[in-house]
Amino acid sequence: MTLMDFRVDQSNGMHFIYLIPFSETEALVESTLFTPEKLDESFYRDTIERYVEKIYNVSKFEIIEEESGVIPMGKLSQRDPLIPGLGGNGGAIRPGSGYAFIFIQKQIREAIQRVEQNKPLRFRSPHKKIDLWMDKILLLILKHWPSHAPTIFSRMGKRLNGDQFARFLSGDVDWKLRLKVIFSMPKLIFARGFVKWAIKI
Repeated sequence: MTLMDFRVDQSNGMHFIYLIPFSETEALVESTLFTPEKLDESFYRDTIERYVEKIYNVSKFEIIEEESGVIPMGKLSQRDPLIPGLGGNGGAIRPGSGYAFIFIQKQIREAIQRVEQNKPLRFRSPHKKIDLWMDKILLLILKHWPSHAPTIFSRMGKRLNGDQFARFLSGDVDWKLRLKVIFSMPKLIFARGFVKWAIKI
């Protein structure tokens, strides 16, 4: 399994390949790109074809199924403040990763509890404020200095094991793990990101 392979074109922004094998002959291969606008579908398809040929020396393969999508990075405004929002409309998407599945489940569990207790239905953000703040700094860096992305994520990958990485993405984080992530980051670029965030306040 490959979570983030940055050995692809970085000229349009932070770009990596995500690969999950299902068997010796089948795999899910995803081209993920951080950009203000989605590029033409052919860019992602060509990237995957070149990657599979270059890294795995496979030039002939069958595409069984294709899908595409866009995950917003950053804070989303609720569409209608009078209607309880769930999922992306309810602040479930983790700004720094686009990860939402676990957080939507947390919102649903909370909603069920509120209904059972005859309380008004509402969906709170499932994220801790400190994690949202850390994501703000990361997103500033990815926006203004995207060339640092491979270093940032490779350092995190080296310092965290699979369980810790999954816990970090799912928001199941204590201060010990949070500090481990912070100390694994390149200090200079995050200091610049912090200054940029502080100036915006």
